[in-house]
Amino acid sequence: MEGDAIRIEAKLAGELEKLPNKVDPNLKPLPPKIDRKKEVNENLRLGLYCKFGVDVTAIEGIGPTVALTLLTEVGADLSAFPSEKHFCSWLGLCPDNRISGGKVLSSRTRRVVNRMADVLRMSATTLKNSQTALGAFYRRMVARLGPAEGITAVAHKLARLLYSLIKYGHEYIRTGMAELTGLSKFSQNPSGT
Repeated sequence: MEGDAIRIEAKLAGELEKLPNKVDPNLKPLPPKIDRKKEVNENLRLGLYCKFGVDVTAIEGIGPTVALTLLTEVGADLSAFPSEKHFCSWLGLCPDNRISGGKVLSSRTRRVVNRMADVLRMSATTLKNSQTALGAFYRRMVARLGPAEGITAVAHKLARLLYSLIKYGHEYIRTGMAELTGLSKFSQNPSGT
């Protein structure tokens, strides 16, 4: 069973090498992986880094499977989407506000058959026990909105993060629970008294 997974990952890495690169893998080393329970095949991760130009697997909940799905469904170039709002709307992860006479009649998401949206929702559920800012966001949204809507809200946030990383080449900066609670205490009382 484990040998099959290694063989499949090696074949995926070989297929990734056939696609054009955005960056040269020798220019900049990948950032170290933190908080990974599973060992990711580094050739596959390096291949994804070369295709996207950034390490999308650095985001909590985003693994090589999600990155490969993004590569096959959308591609490495997100220029077809003028903004992250357009990208999230195409995925069907943003609210579809139905307004009549100034009153919001419905704000449910549209029904869209999109494999990438399904994969992002599954990735959102992996953040349930994560001791990071995204994990805290997941728990807050599920408590406030309920399981289905909370997972969709987290998937929406993951989609916006992916868009920002790929489109603008930003690097993802991890925020843990300690930094998050430290920032929230400071923002409540900026004078420190």
